[in-house]
Parts: sequence; C-alpha cells; structure tokens
Amino acid sequence: MEPRVQELVFVLTRARVFARVLARLSVQAQVLARAQVSARARVSAQLRALARALVQAQVLVLGEASAQVLGQAQVSAQLSV
Repeated sequence: MEPRVQELVFVLTRARVFARVLARLSVQAQVLARAQVSARARVSAQLRALARALVQAQVLVLGEASAQVLGQAQVSAQLSV
C-alpha cells in the first residue's frame, strides 16, 4: 500500500474513533443535563415546601401573639372596672 494511502487510512480510522468518543460524550452530557434539571426541580420543590412551612409558622406565631395581647387587654379591662 502506498504511504499516502496508509496515512489516509490511519487518519480516517482515528477520525472514526474520535467520532465515537464524541458521540459517547454527547450522550453523557445529555444524561448529566437531565439529571441537573431534575435536581433543580427537586431543590425548587423543597424550597417551596420550606417557604410554605415558614409562612405557616409565622401565622401560628402571629396568632399566638395576638391571643396574648387580647388576653392582656381583657385582664386590663377587667382590672380597670
């Protein structure tokens, strides 16, 4: 086989191997991208749940504080009568 033909066969073989490696890397990149989107969605859902829990806790605390203030106002009103 002529040296130029051998060189061309060698280059084409390497190009084919390189193309396979790139295809595998592309698939892996797609899998990682999907996993990242899934992780973001999971974290986002957890943050929303945490925000809801914090709002509920604030409502409970404000309700308790309001009840205490009303109770103190009633006691003050009874003492002043």
